Amino acid sequence: MLFKNTGLICGLIGSSLLLMPIMATAGLTITNNTAQNSTTIINSTCSTSIGTQGVTHPHSTNEVPDMAIRMVCYTTPNHCVADVRMTADCSGESMATIVYDINSGVKAATLSAAGVRAGYQINGGGYAIQFNGGPRFFTAK
Repeated sequence: MLFKNTGLICGLIGSSLLLMPIMATAGLTITNNTAQNSTTIINSTCSTSIGTQGVTHPHSTNEVPDMAIRMVCYTTPNHCVADVRMTADCSGESMATIVYDINSGVKAATLSAAGVRAGYQINGGGYAIQFNGGPRFFTAK
């Protein structure tokens, strides 16, 4: 009887431990309501290093998996800083900075001076970021 109960308890604990990483996985949803691609530089690495999910295309939503975020934020999981570039290859000026915690999501999302001048807006919280606006082009008459 002791072995039967012990086996049941071990099975329940083992099952619970296997499900914990699945339940804790959130990833990041990036909504890009601009006319430009967006990428980020995290720990001196361009987001394109994770493949197609490293670029958020104009007028689209990108679901970045938790494992991809953990991979690029492995050295600073509770304070992962991402500099946002509005290009497909991490070139150009930083338009915004996002501070991310893999356990609680977006801690801060702020525009840089260049981002403000270009007319971008950024909103972030939980496991979601949204970019709006962008360069304002004026035509001469």
